[in-house]
Amino acid sequence: MIIKSGEVTFHKDQHPTMLGSGVRNYSDFIRFDRHFRDVPKVVLSVRNFDILNSANARVSLSAADESHDGFELTLHTWADTRIWALTVSWIAYAAR
Repeated sequence: MIIKSGEVTFHKDQHPTMLGSGVRNYSDFIRFDRHFRDVPKVVLSVRNFDILNSANARVSLSAADESHDGFELTLHTWADTRIWALTVSWIAYAAR
């Protein structure tokens, strides 16, 4: 089994609308340092977040378009959630 891992931080300085309201999506293509021979499965988790405490914390994460070379990571938030920063840890694994 081949396993790769990493983390990505979404920060308000990179995405100023994270402090806004309504539906918001932020994506980043994660490129593996070396490609997998098989298309991997990807597992995501929140490692750290800094969210305004006067509103509900509404966050959804997804991995899409998984390929031998990487995947698209998307952070989705909505309503009045205001995010200063959110760090996502990821693990990708495949038989080869």
